[in-house]
Amino acid sequence: MQNQNFKFITKINAMHKRLAGNVDFCRKLKQFKMRNSIFIGVIVLGLFISSQTSASVVTQEASIIAEPNNTKQTWQNVISALKEIQNLASGRGSALVTNIERGQKRSCIMEFEFKGNLSRTTRYFADPFGKKLEKEMTLVQGKGFCVKYFREKTIIEELLPNNGYLRNIGFDFHPDTFINWMHYGVVGPLTAFYYGHYNWSAKKDSNDIINLTSSYKDVNNIAYYSFSFDAKKGYRPVQVYEDVQYLTINKLGYKSALEWAKYSSEWYIKSANVEVWSTVYPSGETRKGTVELTIQNFEPNISIDDNDFTIEALEIPKGTLVVNKINNREYIYGSEEPNKN
Repeated sequence: MQNQNFKFITKINAMHKRLAGNVDFCRKLKQFKMRNSIFIGVIVLGLFISSQTSASVVTQEASIIAEPNNTKQTWQNVISALKEIQNLASGRGSALVTNIERGQKRSCIMEFEFKGNLSRTTRYFADPFGKKLEKEMTLVQGKGFCVKYFREKTIIEELLPNNGYLRNIGFDFHPDTFINWMHYGVVGPLTAFYYGHYNWSAKKDSNDIINLTSSYKDVNNIAYYSFSFDAKKGYRPVQVYEDVQYLTINKLGYKSALEWAKYSSEWYIKSANVEVWSTVYPSGETRKGTVELTIQNFEPNISIDDNDFTIEALEIPKGTLVVNKINNREYIYGSEEPNKN
């Protein structure tokens, strides 16, 4: 049971990759860039220039977005606005996270901090009333490495984008976790959908929520994507929805709903709800999982020591098994020689 929540979040990450692979997102984006390198360069340059504009220009763009028939301009403006989002320099807080899978519900307390690209989260068991109990595990994204520390084992890995527990809602509380989508960021998919062979649309509702949708169909699958951004909150995402139908295998889906709040005049996540589902054919069996989180307290832009994101700061007890996947060796922490067993 100790690693159940970790495995579930890893499943969410794996589903992201399977969804992306199913619609050939990575391959098509790469091919598109290769075939249109000069064109992409012009696009990126244009987006970069637009991202350097003042807040007054963003206000002017909002009036363009409000035009219901200006779909093309809406997509371009949202992409530009997303590129203007500036992450907090640092932050520290705690959250209540609840995982629900196969009818079983389990809550935990997450204490987190981040600085620049570094992040650290410690998970504690929680009783049914949300009271913090003993420590269960710690996750650290350091400089060039990431560490997963359980009480019985510590795993050290090279810092790679596909590390399953990084930047996932419910585990990592770095601001990128709530802005990015499938490790590629929101801007990448929106740009690929916009310039690729996808059907897309845009609509703004009465609450200044910009809804962008994209669909795709070929002989192997049907995919539908929906992105919603709050214009009043700097175009931060408030909902991401994916639904992919494998015509010959199964159906996968993902939905995240995000709520933002200001902490000392800085935007940061207030709560999030993530739902994942899959249907396997021909049996038709459907499996669902949910992750819910609520921020309990948060302090932005505070002084945090870089040493908090080192292996030494984990205070690993002597005698703990360490699996170092960077050096391909195992050893007992505190011993002079690696464990050869």
